[in-house]
Amino acid sequence: MRDVKVYPRLEKAHIGKILDIDRCRYGQKHFPAALRWAERRPWAYNVLIFRDEVVGYGCVLPVDFFAYNALKRGEIGEDELTLKNIPLDWGGASAFYIPSIAAFPDAERVLTSRLVGYTLGRILQSPLEVFGIAVSHYGESVAQEVVGMEEQPYSGALLGIDGFQPKLFVKPAFLIH
Repeated sequence: MRDVKVYPRLEKAHIGKILDIDRCRYGQKHFPAALRWAERRPWAYNVLIFRDEVVGYGCVLPVDFFAYNALKRGEIGEDELTLKNIPLDWGGASAFYIPSIAAFPDAERVLTSRLVGYTLGRILQSPLEVFGIAVSHYGESVAQEVVGMEEQPYSGALLGIDGFQPKLFVKPAFLIH
């Protein structure tokens, strides 16, 4: 797959396609908080390009202790996650939150798998916990592709799409010996 490129950060030229992916996958427009994340923390995104077209993206946010606990317990939703809860770099994280990994529906399965791998490759060896909340069947299938992610009970602020009951997926923290 020579025609596949991954940008390790979101560029302004990618934003329109990312918004199109969200409308297509989630039936919604981006909310203002996510646009601030993209503008101020572009390194938290990976953008998958196939044959010179954006076909998918992934976002992994380092979060502080407050956001880590509040998101998992369902006390806040993504729209309440502010830049003060997202450290300026990976080193300031208490955990890693996956708000979105998405591709156009017509993207080949191998491309979606690569997108998951590229997006999570930087953090899966981290000793910190990695978590995400699936809000659709598509999100659930992506989370199930991640080695070490386990489903845990969730009831909270995030709403599911088309009647889907949101599910929390967690890769537990581990100790480095």
